[in-house]
Amino acid sequence: MSNMKMKTYRAATLDDALNQVRTELGSDAVILHTKQLPVPAILRLFKKPQLEVVAALSPKQEENPLVSEQQRNEELVPARDLRYDKVLVEMRELKQLIYEETKAPKLPKLLGEFDADLKQQGVHAEARHSLTSAIQKIQGNKRVTASALMTSAALAFDQLAIPEPKLSRILCFAGPTGVGKTTTLAKWATDEMINNAKKVGFITTDTFRIGAVEQLRTYASILKAPFEVVTQLDEIEVALEKLKDCDRIYIDTAGRNYQQQQFVEEVTRISGHEECTVQLVLSLSTNYADSERLLEAFEQVGIANLVVTKLDETSQAGTLLNLLHDYPYPIAYVTTGQHVPQDIKRFDSSLLRQVFLGEAN
Repeated sequence: MSNMKMKTYRAATLDDALNQVRTELGSDAVILHTKQLPVPAILRLFKKPQLEVVAALSPKQEENPLVSEQQRNEELVPARDLRYDKVLVEMRELKQLIYEETKAPKLPKLLGEFDADLKQQGVHAEARHSLTSAIQKIQGNKRVTASALMTSAALAFDQLAIPEPKLSRILCFAGPTGVGKTTTLAKWATDEMINNAKKVGFITTDTFRIGAVEQLRTYASILKAPFEVVTQLDEIEVALEKLKDCDRIYIDTAGRNYQQQQFVEEVTRISGHEECTVQLVLSLSTNYADSERLLEAFEQVGIANLVVTKLDETSQAGTLLNLLHDYPYPIAYVTTGQHVPQDIKRFDSSLLRQVFLGEAN
């Protein structure tokens, strides 16, 4: 069977992009990814911003147009509903526009430039307002210079309420395909071994992805840690019993499209042990609206911590501040590359200062 047909579209508005998708791929196409393409400040007078949309059409849809809608829903895991996607994006844009037009205060020149930079990095209006208000409170009536602004911004980041991670003995890692769960799990485990002298063990339920089992087996071998493979969900308890002497057990799950309820329920079953908590892995290369939908899908499961990956692959790290502003979940770690174990950092104000103020490590 041929691979899923994928294509990237760029347009000035979401409506224009979706019209291109429907014209070329039909109304059964699914949206895999959307993002606003940044335009450098110097080019904004000459070039309008564009929206990028990645759409796909299942080969089953191409090869058999007589397949019923119910069969398509069963066979194809839809990543997006076009109408829902359009409404979600437009609602966020409208909310931000209303806020900026009616509630956003007039900022001094230097602080306004800092606010514009945060916006360029994808920080939404409410999170920006919260941070700039804190900076103004710190500055008081003092004369604002670039140096003073940097100092005040650093203090504002230090004063952010950053919740502590909620750690349990058994950590179940979940998230969509491609976010880097397996390497992230290995980095976290290595950090625990080196810095906290923990005895760790690994379980994988990801028998769907080519090489996934061997990848985690290799990490376990390097760390001299026990490793179990679970092919049926009712084998979880047996695997946990074999690792009962471990201080921390890391469970790797298959990357799924969690817009489908059955996959969320699958994680619920895997993480059903009383000592197990869910670590939801999100990627900074995913737009924030997609992350919001994933968080919504996992509310019923219960999220202990977030892990955010691919900081090194994006120039828009605003999702970090948006998550901190919008959700109560602790962000345990942020990953900054593919290397194990070094490319992982604990989430704290120091990391935020490095990302948004350019402070040295």
